Amino acid sequence: MDQNILSKLEIIEGLANFDNNYLIKEIIDIDSACFGEFSSEDSGSESYWKEISKDSFIQVALIDNKIIGYINIYKFSDKGINMLEKGLLREGEMFEYLDRSDSRKIHLYIVAIAVLPEFRKYGIANRLLYSVLSQIKNDGYLFDNIYATVWSDYGAKFFNKFNPTKITHDCLGHDVIKIEI
Repeated sequence: MDQNILSKLEIIEGLANFDNNYLIKEIIDIDSACFGEFSSEDSGSESYWKEISKDSFIQVALIDNKIIGYINIYKFSDKGINMLEKGLLREGEMFEYLDRSDSRKIHLYIVAIAVLPEFRKYGIANRLLYSVLSQIKNDGYLFDNIYATVWSDYGAKFFNKFNPTKITHDCLGHDVIKIEI
């Protein structure tokens, strides 16, 4: 492991510290590099990121002030998790199933965890995941279940460390899993 890379790594909570146009461009570039063709036209807009940042937990990984990865986790309602587990949740419907209540007991859905290919194998995705889970706990939330959609072979390899249970397929045929941490 290149300690020089890790010594430069910085993980930042939230989006407030970034110019939105810069952030959106960087995240779209990361998504393109990690997930192939960008699947959601809404994800490239400033209004999308402002909206999701209210009801999700987002952290970004930086090296030398360049965003090299990020994680985005939604707080999902009981109904949203029920729809997810049945494979009935469609990408455009996710916002209506976010948990906007004051409840401290929540369900977590990892929308994306992405690290640029040249920065993989340094444990950065792990650091992002554990950092955001620590933030969630420190914010006073309780959670039992963490769900994710596996978009790539790299994602399958990453999530395999967390004893995944396959729940169903999403509307695009990707595995929806529950992980243990």
